[in-house]
Amino acid sequence: MQTNPMLLAGKVLLTIMWVAAAGSLFMPGDAMVLRVLRLIFWGTLGVHLVECAIFFKPLQKTGRPLAPNLVQILLYGVVHWASVQESAPSDEA
Repeated sequence: MQTNPMLLAGKVLLTIMWVAAAGSLFMPGDAMVLRVLRLIFWGTLGVHLVECAIFFKPLQKTGRPLAPNLVQILLYGVVHWASVQESAPSDEA
């Protein structure tokens, strides 16, 4: 199974964003950059929690382990869902 380069790039960029945004939570100060990164962290976390709720039932139907997939939805959101859809077996005979 090959990984789609666009999905991989999306996951790499999201990982960088998560690290930068989470790091801002531990940095002292109230500079504009830190405030923006903190807002990005909490906003992204909220959106991805909603995505976990939306994709919960469809993930159950895939037959793949649920917990690791929910963690990846929490981290990567629709980018991970796209990779789940891409790796799903085709219904065509």
